[in-house]
Amino acid sequence: MTSRDRVLAALRGEAVDRPPISFWGHVYHRESSAEELVAHTLERWRQFRWDWVKLNPRKHYHVEPWGVLSWRRRWYVVGFDRAREDVELGAITSAEGVLAMRDSLEQVEITPDLLDYIVAIVGATRRDPQIQVGASPRGGLALVQLARGQALLSNRDYVVPDDIKQVAVPALAHRLTLRPELWVRQVSADDVMAKLLSSVPTPRTDPAGRAMSSA
Repeated sequence: MTSRDRVLAALRGEAVDRPPISFWGHVYHRESSAEELVAHTLERWRQFRWDWVKLNPRKHYHVEPWGVLSWRRRWYVVGFDRAREDVELGAITSAEGVLAMRDSLEQVEITPDLLDYIVAIVGATRRDPQIQVGASPRGGLALVQLARGQALLSNRDYVVPDDIKQVAVPALAHRLTLRPELWVRQVSADDVMAKLLSSVPTPRTDPAGRAMSSA
């Protein structure tokens, strides 16, 4: 049975000689161009003889080197000179510095009512009639960490509701699958997520006051 026959039979619910298999992941240093990504993917396909191949560029990778200007990613490239082709990148910290920054997020307090707020936001994405597939628990975990990072950028060691609101759209919008009719009407996941966020009640919490009283 060929790979094509195996995949098509499995999709039809028919008997196969074995389950179709594939694998994909990220190899960052081989994803700087479409050609390099394709070359690396084909190398792995020849090595492991997968039944199908998925080209898997990172969603957060700048799309300009791929010849595409994505309005959904414009907030990643603020200040990026799109006219330049020879962009030079330099290290701004060490590996130890990255680990220290990651660990510092765990020191940022997020109260139970704010965790409930995040759960409510993620849950709302699964009930919205415009959304076919909502955010997963993994999206909620990402929102927690991004809110902590936003708090650090504001020189605070505690999260407030505005931290969550500022990062909720970029954290969750790309995880949503909208209903097909919305794509036809050119409604974006960012717009849907922003409107949904405004419909979730904001908790009446004051971590700042609690921090001052404990001090």
